[in-house]
Amino acid sequence: MAEKPKDMAFVGAYVPRHIASYLSLYCRHPGINKSTLIRAILDEWMHKQWRDGKFKSDLIEEWRGKIRLSWEAKKVSGGKTELADRIKFSDMWRHDLKRRGMDPTDIEQIMEVELK
Repeated sequence: MAEKPKDMAFVGAYVPRHIASYLSLYCRHPGINKSTLIRAILDEWMHKQWRDGKFKSDLIEEWRGKIRLSWEAKKVSGGKTELADRIKFSDMWRHDLKRRGMDPTDIEQIMEVELK
């Protein structure tokens, strides 16, 4: 098995069988395999997001908003909100973001969220 490049990460996904079949048919050309094709599609999609104004900073702020809403819901439901609880809450989110495969730098930027 080939060693993965250091700047690559595995991203797995299930796709409908008809898409998998089409990918297999398309990859009949020499030098084109499913990984190469999917990377090209994702690269094109990411650049379209940037052209449409969806920048990394916007995505980080959306995650911060999600975390703020979760904190507010905890407060409304009568949950504890002392410093120790904020730390535990933040640690829970850090763990969840790491489990999702996010870059540690992005996680730290997201977790700069202010919890009141």
